Amino acid sequence: MTPSSDLHAELLEPRGGQRLLLLGNEAIVRGALEARVGVVTGYPGTPASEIGDTFLRLGAAAGARCEWSVNEKVALELAFGASLAGVRCLVAMKHLGLVYAGDPLSTIPYIGVVGGMVIVSAADPSCHTSPNEQDQRHIGRMLGIPTLDPASPDEARAMTRFAFKLSEATELPVLLRTTARVAHTRAPVRTADFGPTPPAPRFDRHPERFVPVPGHARKLRLRLQERLRLAERMLTEASFCPVRPGSGKKGIVSTGAPHLLVVELLERLGLAERVPLLRIGAVHPLPDAPILDFLRGVDEVLVVEELSPYLEDSLLAMAQHYRVPVRIHGKRSGEMRWPYEIGPDVLEPALRAYLDLPATAAGAGAAAPLPVVVPPRPASLCPGCPHSATFVAMKLVFGADRIYVNDIGCYTLGFQPPHAAGDVLLSMGAWKPRV
Repeated sequence: MTPSSDLHAELLEPRGGQRLLLLGNEAIVRGALEARVGVVTGYPGTPASEIGDTFLRLGAAAGARCEWSVNEKVALELAFGASLAGVRCLVAMKHLGLVYAGDPLSTIPYIGVVGGMVIVSAADPSCHTSPNEQDQRHIGRMLGIPTLDPASPDEARAMTRFAFKLSEATELPVLLRTTARVAHTRAPVRTADFGPTPPAPRFDRHPERFVPVPGHARKLRLRLQERLRLAERMLTEASFCPVRPGSGKKGIVSTGAPHLLVVELLERLGLAERVPLLRIGAVHPLPDAPILDFLRGVDEVLVVEELSPYLEDSLLAMAQHYRVPVRIHGKRSGEMRWPYEIGPDVLEPALRAYLDLPATAAGAGAAAPLPVVVPPRPASLCPGCPHSATFVAMKLVFGADRIYVNDIGCYTLGFQPPHAAGDVLLSMGAWKPRV
């Protein structure tokens, strides 16, 4: 693995053409640096934390002001303030934080940005480090925010850089919706040159736009649709929805991390040249033209996506509206499961059934599982963690028969032995002992 200091030097190299082995989150940092981001804010939350951590370590050498904020709402508002002065900004958080920042998030698309604004919100399918799953793609559609869904670290870099251009052209924030598998996968990333030096910050008063009282808001609402149409045109031209042609009439549409698994399985099954494959990286607004071309060229489509049937429902509506006689399979039809990540154990049987291939016997045709070297163990507070002393003190003061309402984060682990101080867990800021 590249030493941290060497990695930071490589991330800060203004010349492109390097091939770096980066986490998805580090690739996002590189993409933002190439776009000459000026302000980076956020709130730490796995699987997005490495974005803020990396920027903080780069410090002044990155040419950007970076800080962890007290919460996601404040982080978003600070970044938006920078944007209003014409500074490119990035704000990073996990999926839960995007809802916490919902108050300013819902109005920013009306007011619009000045300097490009990218919001990274990392989802956590299968609840690896979270109390719930959440599909932020619906938030982008609901609020009128262009949304990108990268499938790999290399694409995360490219999409981050492009997102600033898209944001400034449309005056809209752009949501980069990653997932844990993209954020924490380490893969080769091809860098590009840094962009030109940005202009000095400057705020120009424009109350008809920046003060959305109802009279102004109604006019801004009409402009929002125009800006989204521009976003659709730019996303179509950006080719974030590539097609791999195939000779058959049964196609697949995939998005996000599962796309790479689809590619791998089709190649392993010898079907790469037979099955047409459309990968959708721009999930809002959906670029109609390439999607319709794909749907018109097949008889059936299997939609491979994690969490909700966001794309499946969109394709069903699109096929109905444009009268395209294509049958669409996925979660609604029961062929793909709704919750959790999509792994080989889920996808391969689904692909075999969809493509009329014989089912494999248990373990046949698949790579043998790796032996378990380290025995599994439950998560625990780190040695010396101050939360341990806090739990001990609370139990001494309040006793074991009290009801303990925990906060989200590491301190959730207080519910486990030896502390046994956790009866309810709901949200950030909900911690207190009931006496």
